[in-house]
Amino acid sequence: MAVVDFLEDYIQNNLESNHIELSEVITAMKREEFFDESFDEIDFVFDISVMTLAELYVMYLDTGKLYDGEDDFEKIQSINADEESLKFILRYLANIRDEVPTADGIRVIAELWRESKCWIE
Repeated sequence: MAVVDFLEDYIQNNLESNHIELSEVITAMKREEFFDESFDEIDFVFDISVMTLAELYVMYLDTGKLYDGEDDFEKIQSINADEESLKFILRYLANIRDEVPTADGIRVIAELWRESKCWIE
């Protein structure tokens, strides 16, 4: 299952509560192996997952909505983000930005980013 599909299913399954706890989303993503339990393991899927979750949260902060294309998602009126969850996301994002290498020395997402037209030197 792709991370976007997982998040859509997670949100759909939590519409009744009218809010989402970011810490619970992260816990569920760890359970489904979208994140490692620690920061020791570096994986392309983990990097994509944290960028997707961060984008979803920032979209909510900017627009008050979770997802522009789904009317059902408007039932979610808030995302509660605790300090630990934000630190978790920021640490993953900082590791990507700082190109913390994998065991074989290559962080795929950083390499793809560097090779893209969006890379600013």
